[in-house]
Amino acid sequence: MNVDKRTISVHISFDDVILIFDEMKRGNYKSVFQYRIFKRLKWFHKKYGCKFTLYVFVEFSDKYLCEIPYKYRKELVDNSDWIKWGYHGYSPKMLKGQFKEGYKIFRKLLVENLGESCESHIVRLHSFCANRDQLIFMKNSGVDSFLTSDDNRLSYDLSEIENRILADKGSYKREIDNFYYFKTMVRLEAFSLFKILKFDERKRQVIIFTHEKYLLNKFFSKELFKLWIILCILNHRYDITYFN
Repeated sequence: MNVDKRTISVHISFDDVILIFDEMKRGNYKSVFQYRIFKRLKWFHKKYGCKFTLYVFVEFSDKYLCEIPYKYRKELVDNSDWIKWGYHGYSPKMLKGQFKEGYKIFRKLLVENLGESCESHIVRLHSFCANRDQLIFMKNSGVDSFLTSDDNRLSYDLSEIENRILADKGSYKREIDNFYYFKTMVRLEAFSLFKILKFDERKRQVIIFTHEKYLLNKFFSKELFKLWIILCILNHRYDITYFN
């Protein structure tokens, strides 16, 4: 007898994104999907229907956020249903006053050129740090959901009690301000098959992420191989909807 699979939601994202902008600026491909990262993401999208979010730094490792070359913009706009962009922070050593400045730069160089449909309303801010004023600033800009840490650290403005609820249920909505928080489950560079095999179905969401630097290997990305393993397991057990 056939038994309908349970449906779960999966979110896949990449932090510390900045090197791809310099690569696009210097390269001369006809299609954005000839670049290593986008080529690999397209394979996952075609095979599994995956959606992805890229969380962007304004300044990182002596690189600076720059505009996406004009010739690639239409492709990214046309594929904005499964490739979205989000603000990650000004830099790893961001000063307090740089938070809003960095977001304005992100908007100017990416969102204004690619369109509102390309920006995700879900973000993972660097080191899971932001005070209430900064979160309200993000919400007023259209961001209402925050991806939290993959360990037991307190994220953003959550209290100890709220953090325990989040850990137990996998998600938490604070009614007073309608902020949504989602627990990150899998950090691919520290992949644990146990977490996938023992996934608590009550949580309903699987939040997966890694960092841009792990995607840039010319020949083989261990992290994307791990992602493939995870998706094989999840697709066997569940019907998956992807969100970004």
